Amino acid sequence: MPRVTNCPTSLTVYLEPGQSSQIVTWNEPIFTDNIQLVQLNKSKEPGELFQAGYHEVVYTGQDAAGNLAKCQFTIHVTSLSFAKDNASPITKVFELNLIIFKFYF
Repeated sequence: MPRVTNCPTSLTVYLEPGQSSQIVTWNEPIFTDNIQLVQLNKSKEPGELFQAGYHEVVYTGQDAAGNLAKCQFTIHVTSLSFAKDNASPITKVFELNLIIFKFYF
């Protein structure tokens, strides 16, 4: 029966301003079998160019008996501006004052 180790976890990659895609790399999972792996498929390759959005990456390994092992994770490519804090400076000062106020009482 095939086994998979080192399956990557889902990850988020941020685009720089002006970018619409990004090259994404990861360490590939490792497939082993007690007899012999006869087929290994992958939906994406490390080092490919990914457009903004969600991308499912699937690896499958099959042994001579037809048993399968699967590794699956998601790559989220998004604009850096979505990761920024969009609160106004006035809101931030107000929140800071509330925190300070709580410590004095």
